[in-house]
Amino acid sequence: MKCFSCSNENPATAVFCQVCGSRLDLTADEIAESLYQRAEEEAITETEKTTRQILVFAVVLFIISITIFISINKPVDENYLPSATIGANYVKVEHSTKSKVEKMLVPLEEEWK
Repeated sequence: MKCFSCSNENPATAVFCQVCGSRLDLTADEIAESLYQRAEEEAITETEKTTRQILVFAVVLFIISITIFISINKPVDENYLPSATIGANYVKVEHSTKSKVEKMLVPLEEEWK
């Protein structure tokens, strides 16, 4: 007789499972209830697995859409900061790598004297 809890094959005369200790001489109602509970647990497990997969897919899709949105809406060849209001234009930022301090040139001949 096969155990409904652990699926272990037991002798036909056994009253309890030799592995898990579950009772083997169950009535038809108890067997139906056990099968119903097992099916319900499997359905819950599958639902949780599917939900996790959908959530991961949604997060990946969100990250991809944000990346595409940023790359499409960015002006080319200029540095901009996005505006704080919806529908407003970008704010242009000017920058320079040139130093504002002038270099002092001293002729070499006068420096050695």
